[in-house]
Amino acid sequence: MNGYKTLREVCEMLNLSRRVIQGYEKIDLVKPTARNKYGHLLYDDQAISRITGIRFCQKLGLSLKDILQLTQLDRSAVCEILEDHLIDLEIEQDKLDYLIRKTDEIIDAVGSSDNDLLEVIYQTIKEDRKTCQE
Repeated sequence: MNGYKTLREVCEMLNLSRRVIQGYEKIDLVKPTARNKYGHLLYDDQAISRITGIRFCQKLGLSLKDILQLTQLDRSAVCEILEDHLIDLEIEQDKLDYLIRKTDEIIDAVGSSDNDLLEVIYQTIKEDRKTCQE
């Protein structure tokens, strides 16, 4: 059975726990390819690729339920859902960019002020409120 990896090998290779992969199996996202003579589960390259794809989808913020649904849709529906998800990610990125900018401004303000920390933070974000109201 060359080309197959045991569950342990897959876990080590992908830095995942057995429970994670078994969870994927439980909801039919991935299936072991075979068993060896000792009854150990074996996975081929395609199964390992699926596991890697599942992990990436989770990093995108998709739930296992969402991922399972995507695997059952035609490609155009998948593209549409992922395009919507991309918009959500871009909105989140904008929020993170704002928080990074504000944190940088607060660091500068705290370093150059003897005022109370929370007052400095308030003054820094107060400037944004003025800009938004204009």
